Amino acid sequence: MSVELSVVVPAYNCERYVGECLSSILAECTTEVEIIVVNDGSTDNTLEVCRGFEGPLVQVHDQSNMGVSNARNVGVALARGKFVMFVDADDVLAPGWSESVFRELRGGEDVVVFSGTAEQERYSTKDLIESIVGIRVNEQLKWISSPISRIYNREFLRQIHLRFDTRVLNGEDALWNIEAFVHTKRVLFVQESIYRYRVHPTSATRTYDSAFTRSNEYYLASLENLLMQSGLFVPSQVTEIVDFSFCTSVELMVIRIARIWARKDRKWAASALRSDVVVRSRMRRGIRRRSNWLRQRVIYLLVRIRLVQSAVTLVRLGLRLWNNPTKERWVAL
Repeated sequence: MSVELSVVVPAYNCERYVGECLSSILAECTTEVEIIVVNDGSTDNTLEVCRGFEGPLVQVHDQSNMGVSNARNVGVALARGKFVMFVDADDVLAPGWSESVFRELRGGEDVVVFSGTAEQERYSTKDLIESIVGIRVNEQLKWISSPISRIYNREFLRQIHLRFDTRVLNGEDALWNIEAFVHTKRVLFVQESIYRYRVHPTSATRTYDSAFTRSNEYYLASLENLLMQSGLFVPSQVTEIVDFSFCTSVELMVIRIARIWARKDRKWAASALRSDVVVRSRMRRGIRRRSNWLRQRVIYLLVRIRLVQSAVTLVRLGLRLWNNPTKERWVAL
């Protein structure tokens, strides 16, 4: 019997969760489904847990740590199914997922998105892109930037040579979906919730990696190129979206710094961002921020005038007021 669906599970240091994830998939698997686990150089017992599930339906690929984008690309390359589905190793599929997915496999779609919040079967490509980058808020499409809770026609992926960009540390999912949606109108939304996303408590980090800013430049350049190629936006709209994304990314950089536990490390990271050549260069271009939230505009202004430490202090205060969750919880997509 031919393989209809390949479920790709990238796994890195998730020994606590990956067993539950694989069990939720296997509970409704038939011989028409294959599960491809890509262990991305885990340093805990993730590989051993995954090996315990190996069998006719589950294959485990072990590699050195190369990042989630590479792991997903490897999974797609190994896939034999007509459709590909991504499941993160700390998430689960909901009971009934198999029936919902298999019902849509032969509908001639290139992408099928399963979402409990969708109220339409079709959305315009422009609406999808604007929701992915966040410049327009649409509660029906709030999870659209992620590759989870959907299936992709593997032949479609092959024809457009779609791969996750391994140079991008944050935003690779967005670029993947934008490119997919630009290349097809056959995107179906099914108002069913089949995916459970695990929200982890926000934990303090101890380091700041300036590679994030370099990665962000790859993201912004790729985003601009995709938007121009799409033919859906005039140059001024492309500039507005890219500027919006850059302003948003500055806030993310400051949040990363604000979550560093040690004060001296925070000060070092703030100094590094203040003098970062890549960030300063883009800021000198005159970024338009009218589409961003007031919070983002304030943080951007503080960074632009080199008051990074003040921006960090402001964000740390906000993090305390927002009462970040201290317990894990599930979100039904």
